Amino acid sequence: MKQVGTVTWYNGNKAMVKVIRKGACGDNCSMCGACHVEPMLVEAECSLPVSVGDQVEMESDSRAVIVGLIVLFIL
Repeated sequence: MKQVGTVTWYNGNKAMVKVIRKGACGDNCSMCGACHVEPMLVEAECSLPVSVGDQVEMESDSRAVIVGLIVLFIL
C-alpha cells in the first residue's frame, strides 16, 4: 500500500509523517458524505535525508496491514 504524506519531524533515520487516509468510498467523499477522514501520524524509517515539510511517498506491506486488521477484529 502506498501513501503520500508530509514530514512533520525528522531525526537521523526516523521521520514522523502526516498522512491523509484514503476514504472507504474510493476517495470520492464529497459524493457519499459518510467519510470523516482524519490525518494520521505515522513514524517511519527513513534512509534518505528529508526536511520538515517535504512530501514523501511511503510504502507498507499490505499483508501486515491485513493481518493486523484481522487480529484487531478478532479481539
